Amino acid sequence: NSSNNTRITAPVDGYYQVIGHIVDPLDTAGSYGISLRKNGDVTLKTETVSWCNCATYYGHDITDLVFLNQNDYLEMVVTTNTARKATLSMYLIGK
Repeated sequence: NSSNNTRITAPVDGYYQVIGHIVDPLDTAGSYGISLRKNGDVTLKTETVSWCNCATYYGHDITDLVFLNQNDYLEMVVTTNTARKATLSMYLIGK
């Protein structure tokens, strides 16, 4: 999706390897939650990550293997108290 890099629509039915990546500045201690959701309402996977005040950046990936029908969509939802860069990718690996 050109306007939202944390949402992807399946072009065809099949199994997809999904990879969500987030980068946070570590200028204060904190935590965030990261979830993968299918079609806006089915949570496939959730993780919570905490970090220290390290004056650097922290990257975290969340991955899953999912079956999607054509036009199903996945989105990565991130809850945090810091600025971040988030991307979501998926790769068709079989039908």
